[in-house]
Amino acid sequence: MQSLQLETISSPEGMTALADAWDKLAERCIGYRLSQTHQWAASAWSTVARPRGRQLAIVAGRVDGRLVALWPLVARRTYGIRLVHPLGSETTEYCDPLVETTRERGRWTAELWRAAAALGDVARLPHLDRASDLASTVSMGSGPRHLGHPVRAPIVYRRDYESWSSYLATISASHRSGLRRKRRRLGRLGKVTFSRASPAVASAMIGWLLDNKRTWMARRGLSNEWLGLDDYRTFLHGLASNEGPMGSFSLFVLRVGDTPVAAQLNSIDQTRVEFFIGAHDAQFSACSPGEIVTEECLQWAFERDLDYDFRIGDEAYKFAWARRWRETASWHIATSRRGIPFIAALHARERARRLRFKLGLGRFLPSRLRAPPD
Repeated sequence: MQSLQLETISSPEGMTALADAWDKLAERCIGYRLSQTHQWAASAWSTVARPRGRQLAIVAGRVDGRLVALWPLVARRTYGIRLVHPLGSETTEYCDPLVETTRERGRWTAELWRAAAALGDVARLPHLDRASDLASTVSMGSGPRHLGHPVRAPIVYRRDYESWSSYLATISASHRSGLRRKRRRLGRLGKVTFSRASPAVASAMIGWLLDNKRTWMARRGLSNEWLGLDDYRTFLHGLASNEGPMGSFSLFVLRVGDTPVAAQLNSIDQTRVEFFIGAHDAQFSACSPGEIVTEECLQWAFERDLDYDFRIGDEAYKFAWARRWRETASWHIATSRRGIPFIAALHARERARRLRFKLGLGRFLPSRLRAPPD
């Protein structure tokens, strides 16, 4: 049994010094995500976490001086307690730590969790895969906690299919024929092309993507807490314009002539494409360009032997393409006595919300509160 030496790094200079070892660790972690890399964390720190006044707290574990486990976290004061959560854009990233793929992985994950729990009063673990080592570790705990509503994350595994054509044959005939019809309709408006944008073009189109996404949501009476935030837009600009050695944040664009009609912003690593944001120009809605660009991105992933992760959210359109999924949930766990009232307040809020829905009063709530508790 190898002993893990733990330390907490709290300075930006310390995070920068980790860059090379961080990337080498990721290479030894089978199935690492772009959101677990130094590239992602550094961008999140400079554009989101530091401007919001977060305190850096990277838990690093070494064996004989070699980095084998890493969990970039931040802390902040809220409601009189110290809340600890993963470093990121604070939107929809998964939250698993980066731990070398060995037989010690489960034990090292548990040690990282214990070190993280000592950093504050409440730990927030958003979008945690319920089959992960971290979920197994925290589920065995006995302290006060609040477990959010389970949310599925649909995924298409490349290994499940011999080829793109064999995968496509599993999609319903009506869906495929409907897409062919809409492609023909779109083609009557001009030459249709699909491409992966250069970093410069991707960065320049972030505004187009977010504005069209917000327009689509407004038409449906939906809201989102972070799509309109300036720091989130800056975060996306930074990642999209700077491809790194561990992967890229890429924009895929569907055009009619020179006009963009739909786009997807995806992260790409060694094993998968992750779908982050998709949007289309409302003028072309009758042709379903969002569905067409999804099909193109799926084929692009297949041709490179990559999985396609639709990520958190069980919207119906995702299951038109995906037959498998992971289940995720967001946790809040009290890690000190001061955190217990915070957890109790979360439970009280959930009970009140459920009662409103039971009484049929949910329609009087603001739109952001009408969904079941998460």
